[in-house]
Amino acid sequence: MMHFNSFITRVLPGLFLFALLTTSYGVFAAPTGAAQVPFAAYLEAECAEVGDNWFTAEDTEASGGSYVSVNRRSTDTFPEDVPANRVRFSLIVQEMDEFYIWGRVKGRAPNNDSFWVRVNDGPWRQWIRRVNDADGWAWREFVGSPYTAEAGEMTIDIAYREVNTQLDKIFVTTLAQTPSGVDQPSINCGEVIDCEKNPELCTDQVWIEGECGDLGAEWSYQKDASVSNGGYVVSREATQLEAPTETGLPGQIAFTTDSIGAGTYYLNFRLNARADDSNSFWVKVDDEEWFNYSTELSGDILLTDGFEWRRVTADSSAAAGSDSTAFLLAAGTHTIRVARRESGAYLDKIFLSKLDTLPLAYGSYALGCMENEATPVRPSLDMTSDVTIYPNPTANRLTFSVTSEITGRLEAAIFDFSGRRMQVNSFNKSTRTFTDNLDVAALPRGVYQLILTSDTGVISRSFVKQ
Repeated sequence: MMHFNSFITRVLPGLFLFALLTTSYGVFAAPTGAAQVPFAAYLEAECAEVGDNWFTAEDTEASGGSYVSVNRRSTDTFPEDVPANRVRFSLIVQEMDEFYIWGRVKGRAPNNDSFWVRVNDGPWRQWIRRVNDADGWAWREFVGSPYTAEAGEMTIDIAYREVNTQLDKIFVTTLAQTPSGVDQPSINCGEVIDCEKNPELCTDQVWIEGECGDLGAEWSYQKDASVSNGGYVVSREATQLEAPTETGLPGQIAFTTDSIGAGTYYLNFRLNARADDSNSFWVKVDDEEWFNYSTELSGDILLTDGFEWRRVTADSSAAAGSDSTAFLLAAGTHTIRVARRESGAYLDKIFLSKLDTLPLAYGSYALGCMENEATPVRPSLDMTSDVTIYPNPTANRLTFSVTSEITGRLEAAIFDFSGRRMQVNSFNKSTRTFTDNLDVAALPRGVYQLILTSDTGVISRSFVKQ
């Protein structure tokens, strides 16, 4: 049995957000010695630290369908500086810079169109100018913007000044550009956990890459820049509709977790179930019986549109009560086994957690992938290549240049902030220095990740589309 150190989240809220951004999305990542990557991020108001004197309401025209506001008496002086009176946004910045801050707000009349704002516990400022807009929701720049912030945690506080002024989301950027629309994904509405309030959640999450298990000989590893860690596993041998009768067979994978706390857990797979004849696995947790995983939570046939996260449903004695998606696990290590049921079902990643919600995009980075014959450790292109991209930001075309001794096929894929693949192109690198460009004119404005994949590894660079 192969053991490996899976990634167990054990961080404070701000640091979790930093890990999410730098590993899952690469928003802040910049190559050593390269120019600073421009920063741009959206944050939803309802996903911030919303004080008890605020309320959340629904609005179909608001981003995410919700906004925050207050119905307390207006005040010409900033209210008592306590958490109940404010909405706080927290994020991590890697370098000192000037940050432009915008809010998507609605001020319906002259007597409900202002807030108090501050950055990094600085002085409170009255944000009145241009908040009122007769047309409804509008993007307005903070008073005092841009703000200079040091590297580290950045806090943005908004306190109420006038009753019923509404706040939808904010935009923080080092670029002098005006945001627009509501469709850009926000960085703070994922599974950001308050570890002080919920310490058990911060120690009981396990992320496992599909290629990092103990793979049987009938499973193979396939490179794919659109998946977590650049690859997935698949078995293309004959369909096995009968449950396995023993473990350790060539058509099985065994994943062993690190020690976790006792409790009720949910098992999630990031998979590609493309058709109804290649959309199922046999799954076994510890010493429980094998069960057929082939249906959605709704009971419908398991089908995905490419790689997507799905809750593993089970009809097993391991299930907690009548909930066929929950597992009662004791404290300690556990073994999750996956066996081929139908040929051609793809498995990318596993997430075991007490959270009853599906992960976003790739989820968190899974550390400690051990070497095995099927999936040898692949060197990063960073170790052997000089990779640059320019211009950054860009409006129309993005040029990339790779200098290395590596030749052969090179794939360039672009992903948006939520992990969706927006485009992919293949090239043949026949010289030591290879330079080409990508047409990005049709991409919406925002932060993207360019992922370059060769036979030797994967490398990513972030860029901003203006």
